[in-house]
Amino acid sequence: MWNELSAAIVAMVKTSAEVDPTAVYDYGKSKMLKYPSITVTPSDNQDPIFADTTRRQRTYNFAIRVYQERMEQGEEASERIMRTIVDDLITIFDADLYLNTTLQGRGFAKPIPSIWQYVQGEQVNTRMAEIIISCVVIQ
Repeated sequence: MWNELSAAIVAMVKTSAEVDPTAVYDYGKSKMLKYPSITVTPSDNQDPIFADTTRRQRTYNFAIRVYQERMEQGEEASERIMRTIVDDLITIFDADLYLNTTLQGRGFAKPIPSIWQYVQGEQVNTRMAEIIISCVVIQ
């Protein structure tokens, strides 16, 4: 299920007009080659609960992290770029709670805006925003 959901989330992120599809990764990349860059990785999970007497409800959480360097673009432009991308991604996931057809008839996904922070990397001063995609699957 993790791989199936990850692939669906990455595919949806790549549909954003604000994102370069070649800068979207399905793993935690240690050194970004260009900005903005986006990673999609598993995040903290909740324990499964019973949906009813024969099925389980599981929640699979993924962190979409958007990274933007701040020095080359400038601090003001970097913030604007980040807000634009995050707003667009939230809109994309709000509009399709089934991750195309991945969760059709067996669950839903919802975006949860999460953390905004500054990250000092080995090369650049970077801004990072995180959106949690919480996928509820009934099995």
